[in-house]
Amino acid sequence: MSVIKFTIILSTLVVSFVANADFVSSKKTDGEITIKAALELKDKDSVVIVGKIIKEIRSEKYLIVDNNGGEICVEIHKKDMPTEKFDENVDLRISGEIDKDFKPNGDQCDKFKIEAKKVEIVKNK
Repeated sequence: MSVIKFTIILSTLVVSFVANADFVSSKKTDGEITIKAALELKDKDSVVIVGKIIKEIRSEKYLIVDNNGGEICVEIHKKDMPTEKFDENVDLRISGEIDKDFKPNGDQCDKFKIEAKKVEIVKNK
């Protein structure tokens, strides 16, 4: 009888683990979004955008523009840059985290930026 009870209890636990789903915020995404959509995210939200570096604002801070004309500052450490050379005509897939600092006297990078965790060159298909 104890084997039957054990089997029933184990089956119940397995079913309860499978039946539970995780909450996923509609504001967070693992897929690519536009810069305009990224600007609506909250501090510390994960984000993936595709765009081109059009300007180096200062050391490790770059202005990125996407195909929809959206612009955002991205902090990219040298170690996170692609190993291949690229220029302002190359699309990059940038994965990172929103960083809202709310520094009143800073430039656009001091107020809202993406802290890049991974930067990849988008290969043409």
